[in-house]
Amino acid sequence: MANLDHPKLDIFRPPIEVYCTFLDYYLYFFSIDTVKSYIRRVNTAAVERCGHPIRKEEATLWIKRTYDAAAKRGGPAVTNTRLPLTLDILAKLRPLFDFSRHNDRALWAILCVGIFCLARIGELVPGSSSKLKVTVGSVSIRGGKGVISLLGTKTDRKMKGIKLIFFKNDSSCCPVTAMAAYLSARPTSSSTAPLFVDGFGIKLSQAWFLSRLRPLLERIGLHGKDFSGISLRKGGARTLLKLHANDKIIMGMGRWKSACFNRYLNIDEDDIEGWQSKMASFT
Repeated sequence: MANLDHPKLDIFRPPIEVYCTFLDYYLYFFSIDTVKSYIRRVNTAAVERCGHPIRKEEATLWIKRTYDAAAKRGGPAVTNTRLPLTLDILAKLRPLFDFSRHNDRALWAILCVGIFCLARIGELVPGSSSKLKVTVGSVSIRGGKGVISLLGTKTDRKMKGIKLIFFKNDSSCCPVTAMAAYLSARPTSSSTAPLFVDGFGIKLSQAWFLSRLRPLLERIGLHGKDFSGISLRKGGARTLLKLHANDKIIMGMGRWKSACFNRYLNIDEDDIEGWQSKMASFT
């Protein structure tokens, strides 16, 4: 809208007044967390298209004040916090899959690899506008080890590439077994074809992923709308926390460069009860 009144305005470098007005407008309709999530996606798209985010670091104070003002006036009582999809939930989902069907094998492989690798859904099923191309040639499985090589992920700003590494285990949710089963029956195609496709050979989308995952979650008594693509990454981190992995392990496996991963690690009532019992032992 600002660009209509000011044609020379650079939409990838908007003035702080335009940026904060944009934030303030949407903060009347959505929660702060939701708007922040949208802005992260906007900045990711900007980096992909022009090499830099639209946010200016020197304007951080004004942005903070915009969010603070929205919090004071009160926003919508709507939360957009997605729950973690942990391995215990995945084990409950497994009996609902028909592994004679291609689409079920594809979804199962995404879930298993995603949780064990703490993967962003965009690293496995990138959007149409993403520069990241996850192809058949990007995955290799040798023995009990699987690797998906990615170039140009969200955090790979220098384009050095990252590797999602997963190993064979004895569980019913083994990522190597799931990926091998998917690949063995995947329609033959070139190494540059998308890794994950449906039964007709069409590249899978994140919408496809959610449209099939959420009904399954409903069938085991959960609210499907509480889960999204980020639930895989959260679930992997949450599972590691339950196993008492330290920060170094969680950061390393999730490829985090800072302690921002802590926002995924909510403590539930079972943890509180357990730790309070341990505290009581010192009385």
